[in-house]
Amino acid sequence: MEKLSFRSYTDEDFPFFQQLVLASKEWESEECSAENLPAYLKKYEMLQGHWTIYEQSGEKVGLSYSLPWAPSNEKPWLGTLLVKKSRRGQGIGKEIITQIAEHFQGNHKAFFCACPVERTGWLQFLASCGFEQFKVEKNEEEKEYVILVYPL
Repeated sequence: MEKLSFRSYTDEDFPFFQQLVLASKEWESEECSAENLPAYLKKYEMLQGHWTIYEQSGEKVGLSYSLPWAPSNEKPWLGTLLVKKSRRGQGIGKEIITQIAEHFQGNHKAFFCACPVERTGWLQFLASCGFEQFKVEKNEEEKEYVILVYPL
């Protein structure tokens, strides 16, 4: 696989983000609709995380949101990972997680993510990338999430 390049998300990437959301009905049902993306992005500004665009051979292939410090446990987190539908199953998502892990290495011993318990495909993908199940928690609406940890 050709190496991924990455850069910070800009407003010009918004149509690509919309395309990713529209191609991922599961993510859209869990997080937000394509129409509500502006409000969704605004909500995450206060956490001071980082939206990142990933490219391969000049083609945008993925997007992530990670933050070095989450209020929940004061540790780094992966909040969002989306890969272009036509490029799924090619190792891009795993490479994105590897790059995020490399970014956090040295300053942290692990980073975390959360996944709804019923999203078994997502859980299997995260496990194949090196995440380990840590615990199950309920959010304010009593929805259950598996908390996963990626040792660094």
